[in-house]
Amino acid sequence: QALERMAARMATAQIVAERTQHAADVAAHEERRRLALELHDSVGAMLFTLGAGIRSLSTIPGLDQDVRTRLSTIEQQAAETTAALRDSLRSSVPHPSRSRSAWRCVNTAGPSPTAPPSPHR
Repeated sequence: QALERMAARMATAQIVAERTQHAADVAAHEERRRLALELHDSVGAMLFTLGAGIRSLSTIPGLDQDVRTRLSTIEQQAAETTAALRDSLRSSVPHPSRSRSAWRCVNTAGPSPTAPPSPHR
């Protein structure tokens, strides 16, 4: 019987460890998601404004062709930077279904059938 109790405690410890890992995974995902949204809203908006300003400058009548060419290059660099930011943000946050799955695991996993009964019942 002592061996059964020890096995039950070990099974309970394993379940607790798995739930703790799932909770940590969910917390890390949520933090990455929060940071990605913050970067998208701040840096993404600044890059959009930068691109729009450059496009506006390039329409000034009588603008030197060298300046127009340089503005076009800078506009292209801003667009590439925006695309790189977008790709980076997408890759930093895994697909949401994985997060919801992990969250369900944390919230819905009931007590283990091998876990000892709670003394508070």
